[in-house]
Amino acid sequence: MENINNNTLEKKSKNCPTCNYLHDDHTCLNDDDQKPTKDDLTICFNCGELLIFVDDLYNKRIVTEQETEEMYLDEETKAMIKKTQQRIRSKRQ
Repeated sequence: MENINNNTLEKKSKNCPTCNYLHDDHTCLNDDDQKPTKDDLTICFNCGELLIFVDDLYNKRIVTEQETEEMYLDEETKAMIKKTQQRIRSKRQ
C-alpha cells in the first residue's frame, strides 16, 4: 500500500465522478506493488462505477458504453467486473 500523507492526499486525490467518494488507495488484482497507469480500469469501492485512469494515479473518469464495447476483455474479466459491481451495489441498498 502506498503511504500518502494527508497533505498530499488533499492536493492530488480525485473523487469518484459518479458518487464523489474519495479514493485514497488502490489495489491491483495480480500485483500488490503495481500502481495504476493511463487507461487502466478501476471500480469505485463505494458505488461500483467502472472508471478509467486518465493520466495518473488520481485522475479518472467514467468508462463510456462505446469504450466498454470496444475494449478487449476476456469473459473471465467481464464476469469479475460485473460480480464486483453487484457486490458493491448490493451493500448500498
